[in-house]
Amino acid sequence: MYHPEITCAGCGFVGVERGHDRCADCRVSAAMRPLDAIIENLVWLERAAFTGATLSPDVVFSRAADLADLALRRPTTQSSTLGDYNSGLAVNGAAPRTVFTHTLANTNTPATWSVELAAPSCVHSVRMHNRYDCASRLRDITVRLFSATGERVSTSQLLNPENAMDSPPLIIHLLDPPVIASRVEIVRTPDPDLSGTQGEGNGDEPDVLSL
Repeated sequence: MYHPEITCAGCGFVGVERGHDRCADCRVSAAMRPLDAIIENLVWLERAAFTGATLSPDVVFSRAADLADLALRRPTTQSSTLGDYNSGLAVNGAAPRTVFTHTLANTNTPATWSVELAAPSCVHSVRMHNRYDCASRLRDITVRLFSATGERVSTSQLLNPENAMDSPPLIIHLLDPPVIASRVEIVRTPDPDLSGTQGEGNGDEPDVLSL
């Protein structure tokens, strides 16, 4: 029975059955922080609103906690690097949003970041954590996946176009069905007229990629 006054302890979904602290479809482990799940669900809902996607509750209000982080501490590259903000900071295991990568402005555009997986792997989703400040730069993003032979096997639609999601803390690209890939690449399409920030921003705003 649906009880709107009871909230799932795993994902924050409202309407848990009496006597249970988690919704039937929730796969969030007890160790996962509810706030993370709620933030992720909100990001999915925002993305659905701006892309017209239809997301069923079992997708929006669930987390696959048993899936491995295939990118963790794997070799990475980016199109350019500002100072010590190297590409490996995106996958070094640090708490999300505490450190970040940074490409150079107006250099080797469009800015890209990529990671080599240990072996051809089944990729279910690509999670992109945003930095705390200057978060508007994670916009106009495309995710590409490549096979071991370098063939492009998947290309996303443009994610967070014109910063329509208002600088989200996390963007998730869901692959449905999953794709076998050996390399993941993230590309930022430049915004030379700063239309995504209503003309505001410094020299890094148009084309820098930070993860």
